[in-house]
Amino acid sequence: MGLYEYLVDFMVLVYALCLGAEIHYTSLNRSEPAWVRPMEIGFCVMFGVDLLIRFCLEGRLFFMGSRRWWNLLDTLSLTMLIVALLEGSRTLGNLSAFVRVGRILRLARCLWTFKNALAKWTHLRQLRVLITSMTESTKIMIWLVLLVLSFNYVYGLVLTESIWTSCPNVHTPVLCEKFGSLLSTMMTLYQIQYSGLLWGTLWDEVAALDWYFPAAFLSYIVFALMILVNTITSFICSLQGTVSKRERDLLIDNEMEYNERLVRQLYTIFQDFDQNGNGAISWAEFQLALEDERMHAFLAALELDMSDAVKVFQILASDKTGAIEESDFLLGCLRLRGGATAVDMVRIQMEQEWIHSALLQMKGLMQKTAKDLAAVQFTLAAQESVRPTSHFSRQKTSVVADGARDGDDTASDSSVEVLHHYQRTNLKTFERAVTVEELSGILDELPQVCHGWKDAHTGDVISEKKLNLYQFNYHYIMPKTAPQEGVLLQWPASCAKGLKALPKAGQEVCQRCSGMALPKARATVLRAQLEVEDDVEKLNVWVCLLRGHFVNMSSEVLFDEEDELPASDMSVIARNSISYKELLSSEACLPVWYCTHWWGEPLHSFILCCQEHAILRRLGSSASYWVCGYANRQHELDLEIAEDVIQTSFFAALRASRGLLLILDENATPFSRIWCDYELYSAVMNPSMELDIAATIQGEQQEEARILSKNVIPGESAVAKSAREQDFPIFLLDRGLQVCLEKGSATRESDKISILQSIAQSRELLSDEGKERLEKNLLRANQTLHSTLAVLAWPQAMHKNLLPKHSKGLHSGMLNVCDALVNDSFRQSLDLSLAHFEETCVDSVVKTLAESLPSSLVKLKLSFEDCVRLTDLSLQALTSRFQQLKLQQLYLDFVGCKNLTDAGLILLAKVLHSSSIFELELHFAGCVRLHSTGILALQEKLPTSLRSFKASFKGTSINRNFRDLIDFKEYKVPRQ
Repeated sequence: MGLYEYLVDFMVLVYALCLGAEIHYTSLNRSEPAWVRPMEIGFCVMFGVDLLIRFCLEGRLFFMGSRRWWNLLDTLSLTMLIVALLEGSRTLGNLSAFVRVGRILRLARCLWTFKNALAKWTHLRQLRVLITSMTESTKIMIWLVLLVLSFNYVYGLVLTESIWTSCPNVHTPVLCEKFGSLLSTMMTLYQIQYSGLLWGTLWDEVAALDWYFPAAFLSYIVFALMILVNTITSFICSLQGTVSKRERDLLIDNEMEYNERLVRQLYTIFQDFDQNGNGAISWAEFQLALEDERMHAFLAALELDMSDAVKVFQILASDKTGAIEESDFLLGCLRLRGGATAVDMVRIQMEQEWIHSALLQMKGLMQKTAKDLAAVQFTLAAQESVRPTSHFSRQKTSVVADGARDGDDTASDSSVEVLHHYQRTNLKTFERAVTVEELSGILDELPQVCHGWKDAHTGDVISEKKLNLYQFNYHYIMPKTAPQEGVLLQWPASCAKGLKALPKAGQEVCQRCSGMALPKARATVLRAQLEVEDDVEKLNVWVCLLRGHFVNMSSEVLFDEEDELPASDMSVIARNSISYKELLSSEACLPVWYCTHWWGEPLHSFILCCQEHAILRRLGSSASYWVCGYANRQHELDLEIAEDVIQTSFFAALRASRGLLLILDENATPFSRIWCDYELYSAVMNPSMELDIAATIQGEQQEEARILSKNVIPGESAVAKSAREQDFPIFLLDRGLQVCLEKGSATRESDKISILQSIAQSRELLSDEGKERLEKNLLRANQTLHSTLAVLAWPQAMHKNLLPKHSKGLHSGMLNVCDALVNDSFRQSLDLSLAHFEETCVDSVVKTLAESLPSSLVKLKLSFEDCVRLTDLSLQALTSRFQQLKLQQLYLDFVGCKNLTDAGLILLAKVLHSSSIFELELHFAGCVRLHSTGILALQEKLPTSLRSFKASFKGTSINRNFRDLIDFKEYKVPRQ
């Protein structure tokens, strides 16, 4: 409610006090004081003007709105005031007195206003509950009055009819007076009900009457005093309890509303602090904001003490970014409000106790470790003399283990219980994404299933941490997803003539392959028989797969190491198989992210990247990733991979995903695989698709995942993105900068041909038209891939002095990001942040960047916030390049670049004047050497095509920001 309403209600209170003084004076002196009539005329005029103002503002709502009853009450009280002025002689007697006193009806509105105002004062809660209870009781007063009147009316009829015929009577004069008429009877009953008359004083005369009158009288006493009155009283008490509960809910709602309003205010403050709108507040921006006295006053009103700006910034700023993120600012300010609470003090005490306990445990652990080390040292010294014998024993054990021929594998299989259920579903392949929770479950299960596994090619024992998808597929996925009825191996009947006998159930069958330490496939025979199909006799052998999978190739299939059949004549039929995802779950799971990776990367690293990615993207445990090795039915790949790439399961999953996650191993192998390159190219060419690149590094204690993202992640500032990506192993992108799609390798040559046909958008690659289209599209694909990776690598390449085109004073490096960027003749937009690289972002770097800008750019966004070593040479290099571009949208951020002067801004203004830019955003806040000369030049030389403009010049000579073009044009820049 506004101040105007409070002022009107205050005048109503003043009028009520004056009316009381008037009546008191008149009752004592039998005449009105001289000041009464002028006072009433003044109040009448004031209340009339108030009513007229509200009628003009509300219009029809004056009679129909939510305040219509209050308007009616005000109109009635004003009417009474006017009547009292016109009827000053009191000729109307009692009615005149009623009219004059009725003018204070307006006090009810004051009471309502006072109740609403109390809602903001929590320490007056009891008074507010009392007033609300009275208000609620007033609402039901009409029903209570009707109930009491109805009750008294019924008994009044009975009692009056019983006594009026015997009146007047000298023996019962009191009864005749009290019950002689219906009205007198009802009044008597009302007095008895509410202690206005003691019913015992009437009993002597009542007892002398006939029996039915005392009986009726006593029944009224019992019902009225014991039931009706107590019921009404209990109802009023319960109403007060309801009001108290409602008041508690109101307090909660008010507190929540206050917190929401406070958060909105803090968000507005954050936007005012954030001069360049990049989602983070740097130290320069924080200092600029606190120079505004209005901001100090506003923060003080929110109970935020900003007197020590350095400490406040250190508390709110992130350790990784050195800037204040939006979420950190909001939560930090809410915690900093007011003084420390008892909860804060108890929490600090508990944390100190926990630290003390942890230190004691660490001390005990270190002492125990020291004792263990001493014991180990003593044991090693004691065993020094028997080392040759131990070596011989180990060698002998190794020979025995090697001669067991996968015995460890077989043993481990018998001890592992079934972890999944075989269930073939009708899910489409792109609906078989795996969740992060399921991926984590794979890691949890690996220790139970991979004991004793060996690499199929080398024969080396596989450790849990090094197990890759090739090995997991060989030992687990292929056997577990094979058809339950078995895999059918089929030969022409002529091949069976060389067998001593048909294979029998339980026989071991394996396919040996040169260059592999373990069999290509190993299984046991379920059954075998000669059958005639299409008038051709064939040998059909059904096997239960134990390892790997059988393939038609130049090798031999052995039965118990005795009989053999040629694998080149073998047909492998494995219908009704399932995918690994179907082992995990039978429910459809649409992909959120598409994973492209090399199967040779350790599963532990792959899953770690997915887990970290889900955390970074705030996807939760239900985040879903499409992984070809888990989604495809490995026994039926001919059905999953069509000749046309667009018809494959890969493309369907990629199209259904929101983004692509490229996971690189330590050799960046995916860049050499044509499938991975094509998937990466598809994501880059789709502007609505996100792209993230993940890799693992060895941390201080364990392996850690690092992620590059093409765009800023929602909820993350550009500053946080830059800080997060600094630890990414940048050398992995070097191989990506050398990618040529046409040189990528593929497991099957037909896959490579299909991908090239998709890129060329033509199936005739050997025709002149097909060759021309393929060459053109490959050029665009390669350039787009290279420039995208160059933009991702640029900040680190600069920070680590790896830019190959540095000016003097900087060293040449390996990453040719400059050529990769400038050679992209198809790139139209570029968004690059080099903010907060205070030491490494210098003029020569900006010059190199300017020379590397593609000529096809129409949209450019560059951020150099807090790059304090930049001078006007940087602006000169950029403006020189801008003259050669046809930019339409430009964003430049030089917040905190203290060495920029008017000369650089004038150069920029001259170039902008001749450009065709229609959207311009410039941020020079904190550039203390900028004066009105440069800003005036910018104002006078804005592009004629400009439609949208935004700029920040806080901390310069004009110390002002501009929200739009009109605001900037109308501002009168002071001339020096």
